[in-house]
Amino acid sequence: MTRRTPRILVTGTTRGIGLACAHALARSGAAVLVHGREDAALAHAVAAELPGGGHEALVFD
Repeated sequence: MTRRTPRILVTGTTRGIGLACAHALARSGAAVLVHGREDAALAHAVAAELPGGGHEALVFD
């Protein structure tokens, strides 16, 4: 049986508690879907700075 990497959507990940949660989940081995409402560049920057890999940025309201 192969182990699959969990993919977790965290809303509000461009700052504050959401950002802290995204970092904690990434350190634990999850692929994080970074959510931002307006600033696409910031959401992509957050996804790129998270440890590990497989993170994506999603921007929607």
